[in-house]
Amino acid sequence: MRKLIPVITVLIIGAVVFYFISSTAPKTSGGTQVTSSNSDGTSQRAPSAGGTNPDSSNTAVVTGETVGDSALMPEDEQTRPATEVYKTAEDAMKAIRAAAVDYDDRILEQFTEVGEDCTWCDSVYIQIKDIMTSPETPADQRSYYGELLAVSGRVGNVATLVDAIKNAPNQETADALSEALELTVGKGDVTQYLGDQLGGANDNLKESLIAAVTNQGSRQAVDILYKNSVEKGDADGYYSLGIGLGELVPDESAMPYLQELVLKRDQYSHLALKSLLNGGIDGLKLVMSSISNSPNPENDLKMLKDAVDHVPLDDEVQEYLTKLVETEKDPVALKFTKDILENAKADAESEAEAEETVDETGAEETADEAAPEVSAAP
Repeated sequence: MRKLIPVITVLIIGAVVFYFISSTAPKTSGGTQVTSSNSDGTSQRAPSAGGTNPDSSNTAVVTGETVGDSALMPEDEQTRPATEVYKTAEDAMKAIRAAAVDYDDRILEQFTEVGEDCTWCDSVYIQIKDIMTSPETPADQRSYYGELLAVSGRVGNVATLVDAIKNAPNQETADALSEALELTVGKGDVTQYLGDQLGGANDNLKESLIAAVTNQGSRQAVDILYKNSVEKGDADGYYSLGIGLGELVPDESAMPYLQELVLKRDQYSHLALKSLLNGGIDGLKLVMSSISNSPNPENDLKMLKDAVDHVPLDDEVQEYLTKLVETEKDPVALKFTKDILENAKADAESEAEAEETVDETGAEETADEAAPEVSAAP
């Protein structure tokens, strides 16, 4: 027994040393990979923590879900302009490629009206153009790349998008890019370019151009849309399609000109009136002053057709209309005021009924779930 004691002691010490070494060894993730199954049964691997995935430079695949760079980005960086977030074209393109997969609006916001001081933007937009027009690019991603050009605020990029629509190899591509064009934003040079393109455009492109101009809200945009309707002799002015002058939300500079168009009391004035109403309390006051003591009240009643729904009923507007009911003497203006308030009341009642129905349905479902099951007697 005494002879075995040294042997046992050595074994114990060896076991302790082995346990200590194995338990304190550093655990690295650089050599581990998370795999997931694709729909075709093949496996895909996430890039290791210390390296890059040669198959995808812009996304990490974890348990089958695609995680874009923007999802990992701090919230303050998501709202900062691209020129502050990215230092190189490579960094920017990495984020853009990842965002295109999920149509990430946050990246679009970063690249909206990027300033001319961007040193790497030209390189980025050249790459975007190539990807957008590549036949290998999925339709939804093609639209995303097109929108990046549309929101850039640069005439050259918008022109590239318009040319791509005109030369699209098929209708699917043309439709995807046309949807992107409708979201164009920019200053006066962009608005003027859009207006200039209306002349030779086919019907589909023309509708997208009209939608893009409608988004601008400036006096210049109002003038383009009004003149286009007059030239066509179209009193509807694309209103039935949900675009055009009647759907434009004007900025402050456009409102005096819109009132001038309302006071013309021609077949297109109803569009200008609706646009003014879209502008909130200031536009509403201009409309009321335009129809009060009207020389042609019957015409004004026609001009006000379908206009009630264009009044945004916030607290300030509601307070203004409530006071106006007590003071307004003009019958046309008074009727319009009451119509707005009655419409608002009906909407509020409908919403209350809908909420009550939802609450009752939820209570019934809860009661049904709580009720014990009664089995039939054998």
